Amino acid sequence: MNLRAVCRSSALLVGTSAFVACGDAMMAPATPAPTVTGNWTYEALGLSGTVFGGPLTCDYGLEMFIPGSGATFVGIYSQARLFCSLTGTPELIDFGQGNIVSGSLIGNQVMFDIDSETIHNTGTLVGDGMSGQVEIQLVVQVDSSIDTVVVAGAWTATR
Repeated sequence: MNLRAVCRSSALLVGTSAFVACGDAMMAPATPAPTVTGNWTYEALGLSGTVFGGPLTCDYGLEMFIPGSGATFVGIYSQARLFCSLTGTPELIDFGQGNIVSGSLIGNQVMFDIDSETIHNTGTLVGDGMSGQVEIQLVVQVDSSIDTVVVAGAWTATR
């Protein structure tokens, strides 16, 4: 079958979908571009790092709202909580609310920071889900000793 660059076309409307026919060829409508717009529940469980020569594990979660999506985006978050355990007893850090910044969406590849580059996320958007890797830079103080650590691991978000 040969398709010509210029042909007579006719349109067919079925439900909410439009199809365009060109000769014998039938083409489906274009797939909508991926978007991160909406309300998301974000979780990063089992993050790990090393501080003072020992293991540090953390769980991080929040709710986020991204009002619009394009090549770049920003948003807000609320109910952010970080639970970390150095000695087996988790400590809670309540971040409350803040901003999603430096967001980018190229194809289905997503990247964003939570408040600043100290909480950096990269990943993939598929439908109503995102997942990827996160790195969180923390300053940990035990008694009079202070150490800086990066905990890292997987994150997921659902719309």
